[in-house]
Amino acid sequence: MSGSNTPTTKVNTGGDETMHITEEYKECVIEEIVSAAEEESSAPPPGQLLDGYDDIDMHYVERGPHGYGIYGFGERVEDPWEYLPGGHHPVHLGDTFYNYKVINKLGSGGFGTVWLCRVLEKDPTEYVALKIIRAMNSGEDNAELLNVRRLLKLAETDPDVEKYCLLPLDRFELEGVNGVHQCFVYPVAGQAVQEIWNNVKDPEEYLRSLTRQTVEAMAMFHRHGICHGDFRPSNILLRLDGLNGAREEEVEDLLGPAETLEVIPFTNMDKNAHPPGYLVKAVEFDGHFNARFASDKICVIDFGECFEISNPPERGAIPYEYASPELALADQCGTPSDIWALATSIFEIRTGYKLFSMEALNMYSAGKRHYKSREHPTTYAYWIINKCGMLPEPFWSKWSPKWRKWELRYGVPVEEVEERSLDHAQVRLETIREGTSRKVGHLLRPLRAKRGWRASLTDEERMLFEDLVFKMTDYDVSKRLTMEEVLRHPWLSYGVGKASLVEVHTTEPVHVNVRQPYGSGNDASFEHNEVQCTTAGTLEVEDVDMAEAPATVIPDPVDGPQQNGLEAGFSKGDIHQQSVEINLPQSQESSTPAAQEPSKFGPTLELNVVREGVFAVSTWLRTTVGKAFQSMIA
Repeated sequence: MSGSNTPTTKVNTGGDETMHITEEYKECVIEEIVSAAEEESSAPPPGQLLDGYDDIDMHYVERGPHGYGIYGFGERVEDPWEYLPGGHHPVHLGDTFYNYKVINKLGSGGFGTVWLCRVLEKDPTEYVALKIIRAMNSGEDNAELLNVRRLLKLAETDPDVEKYCLLPLDRFELEGVNGVHQCFVYPVAGQAVQEIWNNVKDPEEYLRSLTRQTVEAMAMFHRHGICHGDFRPSNILLRLDGLNGAREEEVEDLLGPAETLEVIPFTNMDKNAHPPGYLVKAVEFDGHFNARFASDKICVIDFGECFEISNPPERGAIPYEYASPELALADQCGTPSDIWALATSIFEIRTGYKLFSMEALNMYSAGKRHYKSREHPTTYAYWIINKCGMLPEPFWSKWSPKWRKWELRYGVPVEEVEERSLDHAQVRLETIREGTSRKVGHLLRPLRAKRGWRASLTDEERMLFEDLVFKMTDYDVSKRLTMEEVLRHPWLSYGVGKASLVEVHTTEPVHVNVRQPYGSGNDASFEHNEVQCTTAGTLEVEDVDMAEAPATVIPDPVDGPQQNGLEAGFSKGDIHQQSVEINLPQSQESSTPAAQEPSKFGPTLELNVVREGVFAVSTWLRTTVGKAFQSMIA
């Protein structure tokens, strides 16, 4: 498999040895020469500092291609070089848009920036999240606007839409120096579930609850014929409870002072560039803030990549760490790629670790730098083969030579490279077990406990969870679990008690067509407001007037009746008795993946989905699984 028939060229090195250069190596060298030339050609022309900036230490200035730079390390900020026509709107602390006053930044991304605002003239205080979309993405046919309108329409008949989606309270257009921007006003949500820092009653049940809600959320999208398209932990937030009504000074004390990066203009600054005087770093919610305001309910955000299941886009946009092979390497979007993203998300929520973490490929060899960015297809192929094993065809033929080349560059022995590419199921199972066997990575502390909580999954839960994730990440999309099969998996009922039931029902899909013209959604909720803006106009944060203003409370979204289980895509009247097989992963000493060999515990466990749509999980399952595991390790 290693390419022993690969053509090579002999090169005399001037000594007693001859170097054999493969055609693959030649291709790699050519790629690196082209990349180096592109980097050199994109370097900004030289420019001088403007008057008044002479004391700036240029060692700490990151220069961009449009004649300005930023002073400091650009983390937790948007792309600094997108303040051109069609790009971001420049925002300063203290700016007001309509009746929303900016007091801090909540986040940023490729499509816009999100700001924590206080609603003026409201008493008691009220806070909202203002999302300002880039001008180039703010047309009347932009996907986020269309999808939000359709979700609002669906929420009129399905309470789960409001329960699991962060829906806007208001919308307006903002005309600025870089164009016209769509602006959405949302309830303020808290930290993302990728790294949870909180005080909770029962850490294990808390994480299982968040994970179940995440599954329920995707089930809701699929039930209505929608793929989210960018489903990952950073787009799943904790709802806040009690923020409205808190004094502005109290909120500022809990969040800490806003962190900024000064924008440094040069003499050759592009006349079309309109950056702000400083960039604001997104806030980081710490344990004190979360203990005060964070709830145990999730909400999904960022609907710009949603699409109708029957009408997928030509390209996907999810980061590679959450992308399935068919999506990352062939742009094949659909429910299977959503299921893969769900698997990586619930793994990260439950364990606190990324399932398939990926870093840029970067090394020096023979005095030359070899580099591929984290979002380069070669980087994805390298890491997914290392973590999941041999890719299916036609991907293997195309990407295995590049993978081998990087493995050999990193000094991996040839025989180990060959061995790693043989059994893809076993490699993937080992990757899953590596994460589930570690202590949970979230920073959680039980209530009234003096110390933090760090524990691994129990043996019983670990077996079930590994089986679920393993089946949700099958290379073969025809074998990958469907949403209905995920909801019927026994892990979803683990730990909820024998009285807990999983209600299963279906409605006919309501297809969301993101290509429909604007105006087909909930017009009553989206009045077109004329925006009134005032700008603080200062480069220094401490000079901005942060005087408090009165405000009122928006009631928290009504969650509706709480259910003890998960909703799937079946109606009660259509349910027939059926069974679900559970192939439990074997012990870590075993060399055969659970999905490929019957359990050595004896007969396969079966759980019945009984009449009336009730998925009963009784105590005999937990007892049987526990005894089976004990017999396995004995």
